[in-house]
Amino acid sequence: MDTLGGHTGGQTGLRSYSICNCIGGYDVLDNSGRYKTKTSQVTTHSQVFVFIDEHESSIDDGALAMRAPPDQSWLNLPSSRHQGGVVLSFLNGHVERWKWKAGSIPFRGAPAAALPNELADLQKLQDATPTP
Repeated sequence: MDTLGGHTGGQTGLRSYSICNCIGGYDVLDNSGRYKTKTSQVTTHSQVFVFIDEHESSIDDGALAMRAPPDQSWLNLPSSRHQGGVVLSFLNGHVERWKWKAGSIPFRGAPAAALPNELADLQKLQDATPTP
């Protein structure tokens, strides 16, 4: 378990993984139809991530918040601490490490517009949420 500080004002945290806000009905941020409350509502279990390693400065409420395309902002930030990448677990139980094309995604405050070199990474993450 990581001990990381985040939006908690630098206090020691006890986790680094967060759930995708599109899973479980946690936080509906747009009307895209991507937000699911039951796994039976998802048809592509191997392509939808559930848990993700969140950036230590972005950790706040247990969910990695993002909006659907065409939004181009980071609401919460995935980690880059795994050699310029992140670890995700998917709805079917498999785990993947993704290397970011941008190399790393630095924390600039939340929310923040994705920089041009981060857009492909943001889109890849958005594509790994449930389809409407």
